[in-house]
Amino acid sequence: MANLHKNIQIMSTSLENNHPTPLNLGIYADFLEKNPIALVDFWAPWCPPCRALAPTIDGLVGEYKGRVGIGKVNIDQEKPCAEENNIRSLPTLIFYKNGHEKVRLVGNQPIEKIREQLDALLALEKNA
Repeated sequence: MANLHKNIQIMSTSLENNHPTPLNLGIYADFLEKNPIALVDFWAPWCPPCRALAPTIDGLVGEYKGRVGIGKVNIDQEKPCAEENNIRSLPTLIFYKNGHEKVRLVGNQPIEKIREQLDALLALEKNA
Protein backbone atom coordinates (compact mmCIF):
# COMPACT_ATOMS: atom_id res chain seq x y z
CA MET A 1 0.00 0.00 0.00
CA ALA A 2 2.85 2.40 0.81
CA ASN A 3 4.34 1.75 -2.66
CA LEU A 4 1.00 2.55 -4.33
CA HIS A 5 0.75 5.80 -2.34
CA LYS A 6 4.32 6.69 -3.39
CA ASN A 7 3.50 6.03 -7.06
CA ILE A 8 0.34 8.15 -6.93
CA GLN A 9 2.32 10.92 -5.24
CA ILE A 10 4.95 10.79 -8.01
CA MET A 11 2.25 11.01 -10.69
CA SER A 12 0.56 13.96 -8.95
CA THR A 13 3.81 15.83 -8.40
CA SER A 14 4.83 15.43 -12.04
CA LEU A 15 1.54 16.87 -13.26
CA GLU A 16 1.74 19.84 -10.89
CA ASN A 17 5.23 20.67 -12.20
CA ASN A 18 4.28 20.33 -15.89
CA HIS A 19 6.73 17.48 -16.36
CA PRO A 20 5.90 14.05 -17.75
CA THR A 21 5.20 11.34 -15.22
CA PRO A 22 8.25 9.10 -14.70
CA LEU A 23 7.08 5.56 -15.39
CA ASN A 24 8.29 2.07 -14.59
CA LEU A 25 6.81 -1.35 -15.22
CA GLY A 26 5.13 -1.33 -11.80
CA ILE A 27 2.95 1.72 -12.52
CA TYR A 28 2.74 1.59 -16.33
CA ALA A 29 -0.62 -0.21 -16.48
CA ASP A 30 -2.09 2.02 -13.75
CA PHE A 31 -0.96 5.12 -15.64
CA LEU A 32 -2.68 3.92 -18.81
CA GLU A 33 -5.82 3.00 -16.85
CA LYS A 34 -6.02 6.46 -15.24
CA ASN A 35 -5.43 8.24 -18.57
CA PRO A 36 -7.80 7.19 -21.38
CA ILE A 37 -5.56 9.09 -23.80
CA ALA A 38 -1.85 8.75 -23.06
CA LEU A 39 1.53 9.44 -24.62
CA VAL A 40 4.65 7.66 -23.36
CA ASP A 41 8.13 8.82 -24.34
CA PHE A 42 10.85 6.16 -24.18
CA TRP A 43 14.22 7.90 -23.91
CA ALA A 44 17.76 7.72 -22.54
CA PRO A 45 20.00 10.47 -21.17
CA TRP A 46 22.83 9.61 -23.62
CA CYS A 47 20.51 9.97 -26.67
CA PRO A 48 20.87 13.40 -28.40
CA PRO A 49 17.49 13.19 -30.22
CA CYS A 50 15.85 12.29 -26.90
CA ARG A 51 17.36 15.34 -25.23
CA ALA A 52 16.26 17.50 -28.17
CA LEU A 53 12.69 16.18 -27.87
CA ALA A 54 12.46 16.67 -24.07
CA PRO A 55 11.41 20.37 -24.10
CA THR A 56 8.68 19.56 -26.62
CA ILE A 57 7.31 16.78 -24.41
CA ASP A 58 7.50 19.05 -21.33
CA GLY A 59 5.53 21.74 -23.19
CA LEU A 60 2.85 19.26 -24.22
CA VAL A 61 2.26 18.31 -20.57
CA GLY A 62 0.97 21.82 -19.85
CA GLU A 63 -0.82 22.16 -23.17
CA TYR A 64 -2.78 18.90 -22.77
CA LYS A 65 -3.10 18.95 -18.97
CA GLY A 66 -6.28 17.25 -17.84
CA ARG A 67 -6.88 15.71 -21.28
CA VAL A 68 -3.82 13.52 -21.96
CA GLY A 69 -1.54 11.66 -19.59
CA ILE A 70 2.08 12.10 -20.62
CA GLY A 71 4.75 9.83 -19.21
CA LYS A 72 8.43 9.07 -19.75
CA VAL A 73 10.42 5.89 -19.42
CA ASN A 74 14.19 6.14 -19.00
CA ILE A 75 15.20 2.88 -20.68
CA ASP A 76 18.52 2.75 -18.83
CA GLN A 77 16.72 2.70 -15.47
CA GLU A 78 13.64 0.77 -16.60
CA LYS A 79 14.89 -1.97 -18.95
CA PRO A 80 11.96 -4.34 -18.20
CA CYS A 81 9.47 -1.64 -19.23
CA ALA A 82 11.37 -1.02 -22.47
CA GLU A 83 11.54 -4.74 -23.21
CA GLU A 84 7.83 -5.21 -22.46
CA ASN A 85 7.04 -2.48 -25.00
CA ASN A 86 9.48 -3.80 -27.62
CA ILE A 87 11.53 -0.60 -27.76
CA ARG A 88 14.30 -0.90 -30.36
CA SER A 89 15.10 2.74 -31.23
CA LEU A 90 15.12 6.05 -29.38
CA PRO A 91 13.26 8.17 -28.84
CA THR A 92 10.05 6.17 -29.25
CA LEU A 93 6.68 7.78 -28.63
CA ILE A 94 3.72 5.48 -28.04
CA PHE A 95 0.19 6.91 -28.17
CA TYR A 96 -2.54 5.02 -26.30
CA LYS A 97 -6.32 5.09 -26.23
CA ASN A 98 -8.01 3.18 -23.42
CA GLY A 99 -4.81 1.29 -22.67
CA HIS A 100 -4.28 0.10 -26.23
CA GLU A 101 -1.41 1.24 -28.41
CA LYS A 102 -2.71 3.20 -31.39
CA VAL A 103 0.37 4.87 -32.88
CA ARG A 104 4.14 4.54 -32.49
CA LEU A 105 6.54 7.21 -33.72
CA VAL A 106 10.30 6.69 -33.70
CA GLY A 107 12.89 9.46 -33.73
CA ASN A 108 12.72 13.14 -32.89
CA GLN A 109 9.31 14.37 -34.04
CA PRO A 110 8.07 17.89 -34.76
CA ILE A 111 5.54 19.16 -32.26
CA GLU A 112 2.93 19.47 -35.01
CA LYS A 113 3.08 15.73 -35.72
CA ILE A 114 2.73 14.88 -32.03
CA ARG A 115 -0.19 17.30 -31.64
CA GLU A 116 -1.84 15.80 -34.71
CA GLN A 117 -1.77 12.33 -33.13
CA LEU A 118 -2.99 13.58 -29.73
CA ASP A 119 -5.77 15.66 -31.25
CA ALA A 120 -6.92 12.71 -33.38
CA LEU A 121 -7.13 10.48 -30.30
CA LEU A 122 -8.97 13.19 -28.36
CA ALA A 123 -11.47 13.58 -31.23
CA LEU A 124 -12.12 9.83 -31.15
CA GLU A 125 -12.66 10.02 -27.39
CA LYS A 126 -15.10 12.91 -27.76
CA ASN A 127 -17.09 11.06 -30.45
CA ALA A 128 -17.19 7.77 -28.52
